Amino acid sequence: MQIPKAIRGIVTFVRTEAGGDAWVGTGFFVGEQVADRYVTYVVTCKHCVDPPEALAPVSSVAIRLNVRGGGSTEIESAPSDREG
Repeated sequence: MQIPKAIRGIVTFVRTEAGGDAWVGTGFFVGEQVADRYVTYVVTCKHCVDPPEALAPVSSVAIRLNVRGGGSTEIESAPSDREG
């Protein structure tokens, strides 16, 4: 599968909340056609959202996106929204 050039440069920062907020890594986007819609996923390393047992459990995960015209916005989800 060829990744469109417009998508290859899009990455995001990943933030978790596990006893305190921390920007812990980066992610990238992949998508697929599902029936009559297009579904987009964020892919990151497992250790970013599922820390070792010694650390507090992750209570939320957020990504930061740049917006047109400047600035940024965050999209937050619960760990139960994750797949895999």
